[in-house]
Amino acid sequence: MKPTTIDEYICAAPDEIQPRLQEIREAIRERIPDRVEAIKWGRPAFCHPDGMILVMFSSHRKHANVVVTPGAKKAVADKLGDLETGKGSIKIPH
Repeated sequence: MKPTTIDEYICAAPDEIQPRLQEIREAIRERIPDRVEAIKWGRPAFCHPDGMILVMFSSHRKHANVVVTPGAKKAVADKLGDLETGKGSIKIPH
């Protein structure tokens, strides 16, 4: 069964990956206090109250992928260190 909440999404991940996913979730919650949490396209999404997606993340075997707008990624580029990135994504190893 597909997860319908972020809690379900995290609980469905392998036990060893769940702490990393929860860490990512908490970091987003701290930085976006007025967000609405949802599952969009099968992934955890954090939305503006008007429904616009601000950030999403997904779990993979060896990493988590955080997806933001290119402008948001550019704003934190100096804090990403050696993390692998794409146009609007940041790959965080487990």
